[in-house]
Amino acid sequence: MALDEDPLRQIANSLSNLERLYAEQIARQKEQQEGFAERQKEFDERRKRFEKRSEQANLYRNPWLVPGNLAYLFHMIATAVLALAVIFLVWKSQHWK
Repeated sequence: MALDEDPLRQIANSLSNLERLYAEQIARQKEQQEGFAERQKEFDERRKRFEKRSEQANLYRNPWLVPGNLAYLFHMIATAVLALAVIFLVWKSQHWK
């Protein structure tokens, strides 16, 4: 700006520059918010995958929680109860004679 310019023109130029800077700042903020939203979405997806992997790892670390092992455990318990019942019935029938 030259010193011989009209003060109103200087004010108009300054306001024009401020408006341009404001528009640029708003555009940058919008881009940043979109970037933040994208990164948050990626972070949430990674967190969900991590939680799923850690849950699966916990199943392997604690074998009693694996459904197949629980079914096997219940099957063994039922077989043991049945065997004890048969032994008891045989023992009782021999003592009643």
